[in-house]
Amino acid sequence: MTEIIVRTHRGAYSGGDILYGAVYLKIDAPTSAYGVRLKFFGYETYYFSAIQSWKTSEEGRVIQDTKEYIQCHDIQLYDFGGPIALGHYVFPFKKSLPKDLPRSFHHSSVAGPKWQAQIVYQVEAELMGAESVKDTQSYQVNQALEKEYNIPCMKTSQTISTSGRLPLQKTSFTAVASLDSDTYNIGDTIKLNLEFQTKGFSKAKIEHIKVQLVRDFVLVFRKCLSSDDLASSSSTDPISLSGLSKILPPLLSIKAHSGYNSMSRNLARPEGQAHVLQTRDIMDRFHEGINLMKGLQQLLLPLECQSGGAVPCSTLGTHILCIYAVHIEVSLRDGGTVSLCIPVPNVQERPHMWEAWDPPEWLSYCRVMKVTHQEYQVSATTLDSEVFCKLPSFQTI
Repeated sequence: MTEIIVRTHRGAYSGGDILYGAVYLKIDAPTSAYGVRLKFFGYETYYFSAIQSWKTSEEGRVIQDTKEYIQCHDIQLYDFGGPIALGHYVFPFKKSLPKDLPRSFHHSSVAGPKWQAQIVYQVEAELMGAESVKDTQSYQVNQALEKEYNIPCMKTSQTISTSGRLPLQKTSFTAVASLDSDTYNIGDTIKLNLEFQTKGFSKAKIEHIKVQLVRDFVLVFRKCLSSDDLASSSSTDPISLSGLSKILPPLLSIKAHSGYNSMSRNLARPEGQAHVLQTRDIMDRFHEGINLMKGLQQLLLPLECQSGGAVPCSTLGTHILCIYAVHIEVSLRDGGTVSLCIPVPNVQERPHMWEAWDPPEWLSYCRVMKVTHQEYQVSATTLDSEVFCKLPSFQTI
């Protein structure tokens, strides 16, 4: 039986990283194959079909588009010059990933308008001369979205002033909110800290605190942009999205990215306005020994949806925008309100499939072959380093 397997040295990368990996080949019977070819794919694609009639659920206009980020479809790793002899082989390789890649993403509709959005990265190995023998592995790409915000991440504060009955009877109230990290895996728990300070004639008192973990998911229809629209869109202006929910102001503070246009007819929010994943309502109960003025330490917000449903990664792509934030509203007994919003820049997924891989035993007994394509060759020093220590057939004792 002829078998080919491709494996990367990690399950997740960032734009600009060097991806290392190996192609494993088992030839147990005569074959017409004469070499090994490698392909890299990286693309963003979406499909959106608005419902024209809610009574009949008739589909209206379908909008779809694709953006290619990585196109390397014909990399000849090794050419044997004739039919491959029986044996087990392994071909180590490397690939420099482009910079500024958007984070891997997948999200799709459950009810209502039909839509799907995904950002996918894959590497594929196949036999030259026997192209039906192939293997594909997906890998994840992460994105440092904290760099894209014009407002502070992880910590923010706001101060309001209230007046008493007399002109000099003024009180100031400051709320400070902070998160324990700017990066979380799906299923992690966000820890929120709240601190309060009050100064002035009288001490402010908190009546109620409402905390929400929210998500905003937007599709940008670039094919709908006319030449006039593109000409009037400045690459330096921040995104301004018509009809944006007041609950999620951080979107207005994201730096312009890939020429986002501000016209609402070029956008869709498949989930409607900002989607609430978690809500915490906390009332002051001083008579029970709970004094909110002392603050709240490590208020827990699991990165999961209370009502069920998927939790996709955060990403900022060409067509797909998905961001998370924690919104806090503090209501005072005198009627004053403080509103805070902290971006949660990086919501990512662990590479579970890569981590759960169970390699076949034959992978540990392969002859290491030096690839013929110079751009993808791996040095002997790297093969002896920790980079390849977890890949079978390398650094065996």
